Amino acid sequence: MRLPPVIVRAGNREKDYYPLLDGYAKTDRYDGMSRLLALLLQESLHKRIALLTSPHVVPLSGWAEAYGIRPAVAANKAKRQTIPAFRLRNRWMISGDDF
Repeated sequence: MRLPPVIVRAGNREKDYYPLLDGYAKTDRYDGMSRLLALLLQESLHKRIALLTSPHVVPLSGWAEAYGIRPAVAANKAKRQTIPAFRLRNRWMISGDDF
């Protein structure tokens, strides 16, 4: 089975990726790196599924407004991947199927 590539965004490398990579090199613990890669993989899968199956995708902010969710709450859910959101050109998006 082949998984889609994950993207570690340039803006998050210094804050998220490099400290975890450094921690792994120093302590041989990979749990933090595993969590980060799992979230990035989920996002990558959500993106591919939405782009392949949904007739359109919408900005997460518009989706949140339509469902009465504060944009900051929706963005937090997207970052934790508790909703099937993904970044497209550095903007959070979501499938527009239910929109």
